[in-house]
Amino acid sequence: MTDLILASAARSVQARRRIAGHIYQTPLLPARAPGLWFKAENFQLTGSFKIRGAASVMTALPRAGHGILWQPRHWGGPGGAVAWCQADRCPA
Repeated sequence: MTDLILASAARSVQARRRIAGHIYQTPLLPARAPGLWFKAENFQLTGSFKIRGAASVMTALPRAGHGILWQPRHWGGPGGAVAWCQADRCPA
């Protein structure tokens, strides 16, 4: 189980490094309740956290994979994030 957790953590760190130049670092905002914080992902480039996943996938592809047209299942947050990345803003 520990190896599985470490492998997952390593993939998360790799993804964070890949997408760092393509997303904003959003703030943590304190709530009125003590010890409660909100991650303000609505300040992201596309208005939601979905850009993190789209940028992670697009930057993990080999450069040749960027000729592929990606079509998300939903056209809300995921659609905007995929479109933003497909506009060649998330090169490998």
